[in-house]
Amino acid sequence: MRKGKEIICIICGKSKYYNPYRIKYLAPKYCSNPCKQKAFVNPNPFSKVLKKCSVCSKEVYRPLSRSDTEYTACSKGCHGKISVRNLGSRMSGKSHSQETRKKMSKSMRGKKHKLPHEYVQPVHKVIRQFYEYRCWREAVYKRDDFTCQKCEQWGGKLQVHHIIPFSVIIKYVKMSYGEDDIVTKVFKFPLTFDVSNGVTLCKECHKNTDTYLKVIPKKVVEENFIKIGNLIKL
Repeated sequence: MRKGKEIICIICGKSKYYNPYRIKYLAPKYCSNPCKQKAFVNPNPFSKVLKKCSVCSKEVYRPLSRSDTEYTACSKGCHGKISVRNLGSRMSGKSHSQETRKKMSKSMRGKKHKLPHEYVQPVHKVIRQFYEYRCWREAVYKRDDFTCQKCEQWGGKLQVHHIIPFSVIIKYVKMSYGEDDIVTKVFKFPLTFDVSNGVTLCKECHKNTDTYLKVIPKKVVEENFIKIGNLIKL
């Protein structure tokens, strides 16, 4: 025979069986947690509240600390649907102000310092983040019809190779115009975004070039300096 007792809920009047251990140490008065929460005059922050799912309208219990949220999900599937519909996005139907957009652009371009070792990012990485650099790459791809100029492969993993290495252009700007505000000087230099200084290559052909991830010899640097000087005069 059962040694426990049936306790009548003081909220809804339903009866529920409890074993002797619970009766002795817990002294139950309610049939379920919802009835227990209704009996609280001042519920604690860890108690739960009954809410409806924003997708399927299923009733679920959520902590009191999350009861003020605009949207509620009963499962990961419903949470994914809310994310896809963008119901909970704070920027939906809004746009950033001009000041915020300028700040975001500056944060992507790095900070300006007088000495090169004080840069948050190297100069070539900062320039490659510019919108103008992406336009330059697209212009080279369109000119070459998205075809590697060595193996004549169309499409695939294509890259733009600098005929005069980009690192040599940065060195030339530093030697000719100084290192103060070097990012702006490299950005305004004529050869930085010159389409004739780029050529489309596939990834394998680009790796086989003499300047791909290699230290450029001094003789090659000097020869390129002469080429840059002649192009600027023209």
